[in-house]
Amino acid sequence: MIIENELFIIPIDVYMRDMGIIISTWEQAIDAISDQLEEGEKEDLIRATPKVNERGRHFTTNSGLSVVWIRQGLSLRVTHSTIIHEVVHASIEILKSIGISLCPKSEEAYAYLIEYLAFEAGSKLGTIPAFDQSP
Repeated sequence: MIIENELFIIPIDVYMRDMGIIISTWEQAIDAISDQLEEGEKEDLIRATPKVNERGRHFTTNSGLSVVWIRQGLSLRVTHSTIIHEVVHASIEILKSIGISLCPKSEEAYAYLIEYLAFEAGSKLGTIPAFDQSP
């Protein structure tokens, strides 16, 4: 079951960053992160309302919170693939912000971050079942 209208914060301790993820309307997403926004930022985000055909969006707040928004009402498969798509954008921006550009030597860092964020997001939002990874 897909969990909508609830903001989940995924800690990325190794890079001292967090990523918020929510499935909702755009306005609900902005309200959910309003305590993370600086003066005037909420109004700017509301004016940047996604187009009707936009399934998701990644952005970073002025305070540094990486946010993935997924449009509510999509099928399970489309929701899950959109999460992965937006997590790739988030991973690129997060690693770039700490000085790690994508190249052959950093590719593994990107792959691990994408895998971690996609798994955590999918587990929290109900697009993949949570399971025990212990041996």
